[in-house]
Amino acid sequence: VEIKEEHIESAGNCQPAFFKNIPLFATQFLSESLEWSKFNLKDQKLILNKRDILKIAFFDCWMANEDRNWNNFNLLTNPVEDGWEIVPIDHGACFNSLMFTEGRELVQLSENETLIDTEEFRNLVKPNFKSFAELNEFIESMYLCIPDLEKIYDEQVIEIPQEWNIPKSYSDALKANLFHQEWLSVTKSHFSAFIKSSLQLK
Repeated sequence: VEIKEEHIESAGNCQPAFFKNIPLFATQFLSESLEWSKFNLKDQKLILNKRDILKIAFFDCWMANEDRNWNNFNLLTNPVEDGWEIVPIDHGACFNSLMFTEGRELVQLSENETLIDTEEFRNLVKPNFKSFAELNEFIESMYLCIPDLEKIYDEQVIEIPQEWNIPKSYSDALKANLFHQEWLSVTKSHFSAFIKSSLQLK
């Protein structure tokens, strides 16, 4: 998208320098959505994609996203036909709040740095699974998607504007870390332990 000068002036809390003379992208504006904190939790039964919050939590652990937790859900609830859908927003704190460098490996999140250790998460997820074995099957299905994401990683990186000045060595190192078998195994192990503890499943 191309940002016009009048848009920058009316943005209020944005820094104009970030938007000038550089290619940008935008996400769709959901005019009727509500921030999670403003959503009436009594209406949780109307959320249609409850299992997606599991996918979001797994993604956050894998990407080391330090900015979606009990204190900052970074979720919208968007009205759709027959109910509401959860929409994740703001991934600017992935890779340990962008602290990843070529010589520094990603660091795993703790349970309270995720959505998993919240009542909202428990209320949405627990009714959908009768046992940890059933939940683990769902975790395996998410884990099996990762090789497909690895295949398209390079294609997506090519789409990043050159003006952003992200070195190829950085994107290569990040790829190596994200898809390294040890990082994937530890992520899966931590995520499963967090879920089991939070939901008290057997």
